[in-house]
Amino acid sequence: VGAAVRVAEPLDFRDGALRLGLVTYCNYNDSRTGLTKWSRSSKRAYADHHGYTLYHYEEPFVMQAHPWMNKLIAVRKILQDFH
Repeated sequence: VGAAVRVAEPLDFRDGALRLGLVTYCNYNDSRTGLTKWSRSSKRAYADHHGYTLYHYEEPFVMQAHPWMNKLIAVRKILQDFH
């Protein structure tokens, strides 16, 4: 069987011409859990570390929709802002 071959990889794969962002949606009851605060903080640190723009939403776009649907609405909103 063939042996693994090492391939030289660049230290950074980023393309400076691209604008990258992280879209998140987090809506928890703050009186019961600190997840919203922790989520915002960890996502901010991650985005800052990687040079991404953070789009963090905590209020629902549609009250009766499941959280994952609100996340999809947030992604669609951000994509529309880039066209």
